Amino acid sequence: MEHLRNEYLKLRRQNAHLQKDFGSLQENNQRLIDANNSLNSTFDALNHHAKQLSKTNGKLKTEVKKTNAKLEAQANEHECQIEALQMMHTELKEELQMKQCSYIAEVHSRLQYQKLMMGIVDTVQERCRDHRLVEDILAMSDELEVLIDGTAGGGG
Repeated sequence: MEHLRNEYLKLRRQNAHLQKDFGSLQENNQRLIDANNSLNSTFDALNHHAKQLSKTNGKLKTEVKKTNAKLEAQANEHECQIEALQMMHTELKEELQMKQCSYIAEVHSRLQYQKLMMGIVDTVQERCRDHRLVEDILAMSDELEVLIDGTAGGGG
């Protein structure tokens, strides 16, 4: 009987120890279930956030493509404008060179004309004995000089 009592006590201690372990396991199990539920809700929130970020990323990619297309179109437009301005610059430069050449030729022509006129006036003054004729020629020469200077200053 003593042996059975000892066995009974031994079994009761084992049972108490097993019940204690079982309670501890139930607590751990409950904590794991709670942690799993918490992780599920966290995962759902993160998944929802990832979907929103994916949508936003898609919209941003579309906007970037549109903006790049606009920038490319503007760059092409600016290149065309630059080419047009360069062509206009070249044309204006050539036109300026032609006008300068024309003006230089006109200046040389007028200078030669003035030299010849001075030569004529000097020759008339030296050889002509009629003072009135010399004065008339000098007056005509002065009028012609004023006329030439007037067209040179106002004609350009």
